[in-house]
Amino acid sequence: MYKYILLCTLFLFTNCKTKSVSISPNQEDQIEQTKKDYTNYIYQRTKDLPVNTELSIAILQDGQKEFIGIKRIQDTIEIVENKNKIFEIGSISKVFTSTLLAEFVSYQKLKLEVPIQKYLEFPINLREPINFLQLSNHSSGLPRMPDNFNQYATDMFNPYKDYGENELKEYLSKKITLQSIPGEVSNYSNLGAGLLGYVLTKISDKGYNDLLSEYIYSKYNMVNTTCIGDDIQGEIVSPLDTKGNPVSHWDFNVLAPAGGIFSNISDMAKFAEAQLDPKYKALQLTHQKTISVNDNLDVGLGWHILKNQNSNDWLWHNGGTGGFTTSMAVDVSNQKAVIVLSNCSTFNENHQNIDLLCFKLLNEISN
Repeated sequence: MYKYILLCTLFLFTNCKTKSVSISPNQEDQIEQTKKDYTNYIYQRTKDLPVNTELSIAILQDGQKEFIGIKRIQDTIEIVENKNKIFEIGSISKVFTSTLLAEFVSYQKLKLEVPIQKYLEFPINLREPINFLQLSNHSSGLPRMPDNFNQYATDMFNPYKDYGENELKEYLSKKITLQSIPGEVSNYSNLGAGLLGYVLTKISDKGYNDLLSEYIYSKYNMVNTTCIGDDIQGEIVSPLDTKGNPVSHWDFNVLAPAGGIFSNISDMAKFAEAQLDPKYKALQLTHQKTISVNDNLDVGLGWHILKNQNSNDWLWHNGGTGGFTTSMAVDVSNQKAVIVLSNCSTFNENHQNIDLLCFKLLNEISN
């Protein structure tokens, strides 16, 4: 039988800074019930994850950042200190890549509607031009992955590591195919996000991580974030497979802009905090709707925009690799955000619990 600990909730609620108000007995009862519901939900969303699964959670509200660390140890879910431990953030990296794009636009280095072909030294074998906006909002028509990518050809446990610049050039110049007309519909593409970052490196003649350092890490004081494994400072959380066994980290190579960033919850909270600050104009640009997917979902630059019928829209992105699942949601209007990092494999049957936990926590603090 699992045990769960009210320290989760006590840590969260006793450390939140609130305004001085009088609270009626009925309100006190409601707060206590909320604490119990909060804890129950964290428990319900973690109890079925493998042994040694670790969650690092940041909650931003009222100008404060709160951190909760949770780890399943045998049949117990325990509170741990892990706000400085490093996780793979997976596809949340796409938001970083689109943030670079927004920075380039704000510095007038390019325009969103300009075809990317203008900045490449080799031809793309397409009649239809693809532009920067389409790569960022997944409306380029490119498939999810390039046709010459085979995750089983080399190392199925580290599938991206051998897909480099030569392979990407070969695909673009000889084998490229589109699934839809560019700009027509938004269909999620790792290839598109990876290509976006690649073109930005060619424009600037700088490496992807160098661009991140110049425009994001240094600006928001993210001192433990990188996409270069050898540059990681501090303890990195062990990636787990679907059964909780250690597996290798993923090396994204040329497609790093689609999912290759490592970070900790402390740095990710700084990135989320910046999303709430209107002085960062490039970030504000990423929040703007660029295309509609359906009645419930729009896409900005990198961000998914979840349209809530009874409350404010949320910015959201998640990430998944062989050993990690992550989720980040931001309520700009209410100045609140939640990030959940975990070493639960994206192939685990319960990996969606990370998103559900993120949504539940943001909904609770937003209400």
